[in-house]
Formats: sequence, C-alpha cells, structure tokens
Amino acid sequence: MATESLVLSNPVCFLVAKFDKSAVKLLKSVEIDFYIVDELAEAKTSLLRDVDSIKSSTLHFLRKRSPDGATTTEAADT
Repeated sequence: MATESLVLSNPVCFLVAKFDKSAVKLLKSVEIDFYIVDELAEAKTSLLRDVDSIKSSTLHFLRKRSPDGATTTEAADT
C-alpha cells in the first residue's frame, strides 16, 4: 500500500492528456492563453515536490524562474 500522496493539478493533467496528440508549440500556446503564471508555477512546484517525495533519481527537472515571472517562461519549463 502506498503511503505517498500525489497532488493533481489542472495544468499537469492537461499536458499529460494532450502531450502525445498535439505539437509542443501548440500546447505551450494553449497553456499561456489559458493559465496564469501563478497556476503554472504552483503546478510545477507541486510536480517537483511529488517527484522528490517518491525519490526518483532518474528524472531531472529544471528549477528556475524568470525574474519577471513571465507566463511564457513557465510554459517553456513544463
């Protein structure tokens, strides 16, 4: 039985559902148009926290933020 609790977020669920069906450039454009920068940043933080909690040593994610917090930069990191 798993003791870890994973948190789902709308931006991550959207990307997972559409990733193999759409071009990356189109997905980034949709993300930028639909989600605000805080939603994207929180989704990325939550995903990184979940990955750290399962102690996966095979995955690597960038943990950077643009100084101005631009939505485009957050979408590019996802």
